[in-house]
Amino acid sequence: MRLYVEVARRALQRQFAYRVENLAGLFTNAFFGYLRAAVFVAAYQTTSTIGGYDAQAAVTYMWIGQAMVMVVALWGWWDIELTIRSGDVVSDLARPFSYLGFWLARDVGRAVYFAVFRAVPILLIGQLATGLA
Repeated sequence: MRLYVEVARRALQRQFAYRVENLAGLFTNAFFGYLRAAVFVAAYQTTSTIGGYDAQAAVTYMWIGQAMVMVVALWGWWDIELTIRSGDVVSDLARPFSYLGFWLARDVGRAVYFAVFRAVPILLIGQLATGLA
């Protein structure tokens, strides 16, 4: 278990090398979150509920979605595929640890970084911009 904790910790540290990228992504998520919230607010000007959601619940749902974009890696995660193409997967499978556990630990470290440094700030921005339910 210690190996996987260390792999997750290293993956978390790896993300700290991309601080400017995170700030740019944070700005982008906040910008599009605000635009999407404005569309939701405009849609609710004519009615009080849509699909069982009131305006506040729909905007909250949208901000949570914006916050979780990078935590769940929606737009592709190609690290394993790249090791298969390069042939590195052969040496990875020969190592004395779980191949899937190794990649899961790497992804957990990455996800923890984005939960703390992307999701929490996006939710705070959403609370300040439109309020959350």
